[in-house]
Amino acid sequence: MARKVRVFNARFEFVEFELHGLSLSRKRVPIPSDPMGLAKDSKAQRLLRSSLQLIDENSEVSGDRVTKVKQFIAKKYLINLPGYGTAILRSNKADFQVAVEALERYVNRFQ
Repeated sequence: MARKVRVFNARFEFVEFELHGLSLSRKRVPIPSDPMGLAKDSKAQRLLRSSLQLIDENSEVSGDRVTKVKQFIAKKYLINLPGYGTAILRSNKADFQVAVEALERYVNRFQ
């Protein structure tokens, strides 16, 4: 006894490709009003807020290079399907995974 089975094998897969917490130039650290010594009463201390930007926007440590590498990989391998998400051709999947692993190594060195 034999039976035919029809299998659907799509030529593409949906993927999510994101980097989080990389924009170091946007990170700010709040400075409490107590150590600044500018506000003497408690109401003024609550109202006075100050912050320190950790890294200059044009610094090498800003994360812009990592973002550019990520954008290059996305442009080369990924296809945006409006209303559905992002997809990749199965024929490009192995090369995409190699590029993502290289990006992961770059991010680890960046850290």
